[in-house]
Amino acid sequence: MNNYAVNLIFWENTASTYLYGSSISFLSKEHVTFANNLMSPGKKIVEWYSQTNYQAQRFCPQLPLLTPKHSYVLRLRARTEPAKSVLVRLSFYNHGGQLIGQKFISGFQGEFVYPTMSASYSIALLNAGCQEINFQRLELMDSRYTLPQNDNFFFSKFNQGRNSKLHIFFLEPTLKTVELPIKINLEKKIGGNILLIGSSFINAHLYIDPEVKSRILAEAKSAEMIFYGAGPISNFAACYYSKLFSASNKLSKRWFTTEQYLNIIQREQLPIVAAKLINSLPSSAMNDNISGDSLSLIPPNLYSNQESLFKEIQQEIDN
Repeated sequence: MNNYAVNLIFWENTASTYLYGSSISFLSKEHVTFANNLMSPGKKIVEWYSQTNYQAQRFCPQLPLLTPKHSYVLRLRARTEPAKSVLVRLSFYNHGGQLIGQKFISGFQGEFVYPTMSASYSIALLNAGCQEINFQRLELMDSRYTLPQNDNFFFSKFNQGRNSKLHIFFLEPTLKTVELPIKINLEKKIGGNILLIGSSFINAHLYIDPEVKSRILAEAKSAEMIFYGAGPISNFAACYYSKLFSASNKLSKRWFTTEQYLNIIQREQLPIVAAKLINSLPSSAMNDNISGDSLSLIPPNLYSNQESLFKEIQQEIDN
């Protein structure tokens, strides 16, 4: 598990889910509803595993590997009826598959230390009088670097001098991780200050949000802005804000198809101006795109490493 990333854990199917008398709807990757008025308290609603036997269980591991003696934070993003009517249970197992410890979290966030002798673990939601749950995801992260609890967008600014330029980097989302904008290594200064913008949404809502716009306005003031994209989502955001603020941009050659962008815009109910932007994207954009289903075709490590991203853009600046 990358210490500078948050692992996003989704409820993707009914494997290891309590089905008897249950009503389950997978509305989207980030929205699952579960309802059962007859379920007894203490029963397991759903469980995720870091190690599985595919032949016996017919599903793959859903949890990242952890480091023994390391401290982690686990956060549940969900709404329950009644409120606070689920428990989170972490179970730890040795190499022989024997249970060696458990940790229970009441509420929506807790911290734990991964046991020294643990070889695998599981995370379960337990019924504590719950009749219905609207589940978004679990977030698992290093306790030293946590995702803001109430924010879906987050920002880090790095001052490199008094130059009037502001370089604004949109981090490219990946399918099941969120890069935290807390670390930056440039081989040399690029002349100006740097603002990193990340999101906990799996598609970042294309970064088209009043919170993002307000932060850019607050940081920019009279500075000359340059927006950077490194993939299909961040490219779109860099185009959008460079047009909004009449600024320049530097983009990668990776794009979604028009249909994929429209699907995101419609699903997330983004402003109609976002759809209009598609027609004014660079002429090469739609000729060198990623086909297929949304983010699932983006190699997970292609742009998740921030140092590689900055080196790539550094070369573009030097040229």
